[in-house]
Amino acid sequence: MDRALTDLIRISNTTGKDFTLVQGGGGNTSVKTADGKYMYIKASGTALKDMNAKQGWRRLRLDAVLSVIEDKSPAKLDSGKREPIVVDRLLMACYDNVTSAAWLVYRRRAVHCPEQVLSEKDPPRVAV
Repeated sequence: MDRALTDLIRISNTTGKDFTLVQGGGGNTSVKTADGKYMYIKASGTALKDMNAKQGWRRLRLDAVLSVIEDKSPAKLDSGKREPIVVDRLLMACYDNVTSAAWLVYRRRAVHCPEQVLSEKDPPRVAV
């Protein structure tokens, strides 16, 4: 397992177990990999204390995320057209072997769903 993910899980679990620091076990944590190519983020729908090597996180390619931010063309579209484009591009930035109900319903804006990791050895794929 990547050191950055190990650190994210440790930080999230430690923080999430201390109810003087969090409300309802929620919150956001993230960490960049040492090479700067990826960012692991805590997934919505998972309590910080429950994150582990198999669930509760997403790995995103930073270059793909930055390209969404740098592309000004979607800003010219109305929200009904812009949001599906941006959501699709952000989902395509995920590089983590995770399948999620979000892939099935993201056009309805249900992007933040609990995930399940298939296998760290499998190539990244889109579940449809």
